[in-house]
Amino acid sequence: ALALPILIGVALLAACVRDASRAREAGLAPWILGAGYVVGAFVLTLLMRGIAVTGTPLDFVSIGVPGLAIAGALSWLARRRSATGWRDAMTDARHTLVASDLARPARIVWFALLAWMAVRAGMLLVEVWTRPLYPWDAWSAWATKAKTFFALGTIVPFVDAAGWAAASTPVWFDAAPGQPVTLPLLQAWVAIAMGAWDDARIGLPWWLYFVSILLVVYGEIRRRGYAPLASLAAAWLAGSLPLLGTQVALAGYADLPLAAAFTLGTLAGIRAIGTRAPVDIAAAVLALAAVALAKSS
Repeated sequence: ALALPILIGVALLAACVRDASRAREAGLAPWILGAGYVVGAFVLTLLMRGIAVTGTPLDFVSIGVPGLAIAGALSWLARRRSATGWRDAMTDARHTLVASDLARPARIVWFALLAWMAVRAGMLLVEVWTRPLYPWDAWSAWATKAKTFFALGTIVPFVDAAGWAAASTPVWFDAAPGQPVTLPLLQAWVAIAMGAWDDARIGLPWWLYFVSILLVVYGEIRRRGYAPLASLAAAWLAGSLPLLGTQVALAGYADLPLAAAFTLGTLAGIRAIGTRAPVDIAAAVLALAAVALAKSS
């Protein structure tokens, strides 16, 4: 459930990189990994919308098979365009991770920041993994739709109280019927892939949005020409925001996915104006579309 949107998004963005030399751009690999989840999660919900329009029930096969097909086709295209470049980029990323080029004091700071971020992410993962759906709006305005879509195997209309009372055909009602179905579809996909509704596990995408923000910020700063340690410090500053941690631990609100999409869309959009690079344009367009379809306000 969690891997499919990552595969789709990473493959889509990697396929937009047209040559091996561009694939080795400093910071591009972690940036694509972080941006890939934001983009892939949105594309997956678009796929689910399309499946529902055809009248096909939303289940593991009807979503998983075309999702994997899309990821596979895009991966083939990315490999065809710059297979050598991506292998070299992975080698460069491993080299950077162990900080072999840094002096001893800088290496100590590097690994201290990495350790802090790893502990932070691990503690938040435990929170999300074990805490049943808790925040008020999370279960009264968002997960209501997700559980309905999961139970019925399709997307059904939600209306306000007046519309529900006057309806002559089946409609549904919750505390925020006008909100977009993007995030409920993502929650429903987790339950569909598991084969059961689980109030805690449907919040796991929120943890991945948190990790995505860290990777996007690190990759963006590296792509702007700064050193790895400065880029990691920027990611640490983003990851240490108290309200960000609250939004992860109390998963279910739209604010964190909205923030992740807005962060990526803004940074990629500003970069795309200057570079005209397909990878930046694709990330900006899809992320800002995700912003528009994440929350009505």
